[in-house]
Amino acid sequence: MGLNVQTTSGDKLMSGGKLTTPGWYHANITKVNETDRLDGIEIHGTVLAGKPEDASVTEFIDSSFKITLKYADASKGESSQEFANARLTAFLIAADLIASSQLGQPVDVNEQAAVGRHVLVHLRWGQKKVGTDPKTGKDLYEDNPPWVELAFKDILHIDDPDGANVPKNIAALKFVPPACRHTDPKYFAFKAKPSAAAAGSTAGVGNGSPAAGSPAAAGAAF
Repeated sequence: MGLNVQTTSGDKLMSGGKLTTPGWYHANITKVNETDRLDGIEIHGTVLAGKPEDASVTEFIDSSFKITLKYADASKGESSQEFANARLTAFLIAADLIASSQLGQPVDVNEQAAVGRHVLVHLRWGQKKVGTDPKTGKDLYEDNPPWVELAFKDILHIDDPDGANVPKNIAALKFVPPACRHTDPKYFAFKAKPSAAAAGSTAGVGNGSPAAGSPAAAGAAF
C-alpha cells in the first residue's frame, strides 16, 4: 500500500525549525515576496550564526524566521510613513540592493536579488496591541512570544561597523560575492550625523546597534 501525501514547498523543509529566541543574528535571505494582505514584503531567512538574548539557548543555527516590512501608508501620519520607509531603506542597504548615493530618492528595485544575500538582523518578540494610553493616546503593546519580528530598523549589512559585535559564520561569508562586501568603514559614513560626516567620522561604530543617524528614508518601490 503506497503513501498518499500532500507535499509542501521546498522552503518549508529548512532544518532547525522556527526561530523563537530574540537576539542579533547573521542570516541568509532565502525568500522575498510581496504580501497583499499586509501591503508590504515578507523576508524569509535562515540563521547562520548569532547571539540570542537568552544565553542558555544553544540550538538556533539553521532556524528559519520571517519578518514583514510594510509599505508607507499615505492615510497615516508623517512619522508613521517615515518609519515604514526607513525600515525598507535599511533592508535595501543591508541586502546591497542600493548604494548610498541612492538614499533620499525614489528607487525601483528587484527584490528577488536579495535572495542569497547575507544580513545582520535584530529580532525581538512579536508585539501585541493591548490598549491605548489614556494620557498620550498612543497604542500600548506587550511581548507576544514565541513569535519574533524585526526590532525597529535593526537590519544591517554584514560589514556594517554597527554590527561588529554580532557573531558571524566566517565559512559562509566566503560565498558572498566580493561586489557585495564593504569592508572599508568609510562606506558607511552616510549613517553618521551631518556634522560627524563632514569630519569624516562614522558615528556608532562597533556598538552592535544602529547609529543615531540611520539611513534617510527612500521611497522604495518594488
